[in-house]
Amino acid sequence: MTNFVTNEWHDFMDNFNHLEQSISAYCKGNQDAFKWIVLTLFMSLQSLFVACLKNMDFHNVTRNSCKKKGYRFTLCCNWDTGKVEVDHTKKEVRISTHSRVDRRLDQLKQIHTQLPDGMAEAEFAEVLHSCWMLVDFAELYRRVKSDRMKQFIDSKSLPASPRFDNAIEQLIGLRNQFTHFVPKHWQISEEHLQTAVMPCLEILHFILLESGNMDMNETKTIGERVATLQSLLPAHR
Repeated sequence: MTNFVTNEWHDFMDNFNHLEQSISAYCKGNQDAFKWIVLTLFMSLQSLFVACLKNMDFHNVTRNSCKKKGYRFTLCCNWDTGKVEVDHTKKEVRISTHSRVDRRLDQLKQIHTQLPDGMAEAEFAEVLHSCWMLVDFAELYRRVKSDRMKQFIDSKSLPASPRFDNAIEQLIGLRNQFTHFVPKHWQISEEHLQTAVMPCLEILHFILLESGNMDMNETKTIGERVATLQSLLPAHR
């Protein structure tokens, strides 16, 4: 039996291939494909946000914080291996982590000793699981506009733009309505192609070719494919 294997880049490519197919189908007259444009565009952006932010540090895309036993647990990188700080005044526990699979029992021992009612191994696992969860789409978008993107000398954050913000807000709203569809007669304006889809394709293009956080050997051709999709849609205003 062959196992299914993927990673953040493979996930992006799979989503993007389906986005291409959806836009092509829509441009050939299949109006039902609009739903799949929305869903696959959302998924393509999310997976690309993860790929460009993460690089070698998963902390850039995960929550890194949760509350448990009356304390806020916070994951931190670039500390001494196994370091733990417990601040009883601020009710905060800071834990050094370097890998997505870290679960050091020496750290658990320190935490168990310092918390008023201790901590069991299962509780520690629950804390790390909560902290390692992916942040939501809106937070990923905020992070690609922040200094978290500046990971290399030539790295650039996504430029702040009310047009991009509005497009992302529309995309989230459309995606949520399709994903959590309730009984209704819904007439969707084709203007969304210009106000939501086109700006989001520009965001994809920027991250692939201009952000400086992606391997150009992998992204140059994909960026050209994004440009082709952009050239298809204006005819359907």
